[in-house]
Amino acid sequence: MISSGGPIPTYFPPELLKESVSTSLRCGLPAKPYPVISSIENEWYSAQLAAANEPSLFRELKRKSRQHDRLRFSYIPSFESTLIVRVELKPGSERLVAKKLTGQGGYEPGHIAKSVERRLSRPEASALRKLMANTRILEIRSNECTPGLDGEMWLIEGVDRRGYHYVERWSPDDGAVHTVGTFLLKLAGLNN
Repeated sequence: MISSGGPIPTYFPPELLKESVSTSLRCGLPAKPYPVISSIENEWYSAQLAAANEPSLFRELKRKSRQHDRLRFSYIPSFESTLIVRVELKPGSERLVAKKLTGQGGYEPGHIAKSVERRLSRPEASALRKLMANTRILEIRSNECTPGLDGEMWLIEGVDRRGYHYVERWSPDDGAVHTVGTFLLKLAGLNN
């Protein structure tokens, strides 16, 4: 999957790598606790974020006092380029940073092919905040049992007054992660 040329920083809290999520037999897995993010996923997702020169939202939260909320969507497809959209939610000056990588999400990430950085308009910022509130995106379960081989991983990370939040879905066609991710991609104007 990913072969790194050197150490890749981890982007996620250690708690997500501990066996904490129970599954049931209907998922096709033995009923036992599993980590939210496996060690393979941790390396895979971290490599994509590192290639995009993205900050670790979890580590930033630990280093600094809370300055403003952040939201990041990572679209990591098996055979296409990874797209990452981060929004700094500082009231009155919301800022969007988006990046498209050159590699394939399921393999080597490559490097930044395209980058967009801009301030959100008031209507855009308002629509995003309303969407976040309506979907309760930072309150839903981290993952669901939707295994698959190829497709896309949709990751949402957030930092707010309650701390760090993480949610992932595999190739969603609907639901909160799909709705928020699609909205952020549209704001970024990055098409795959």
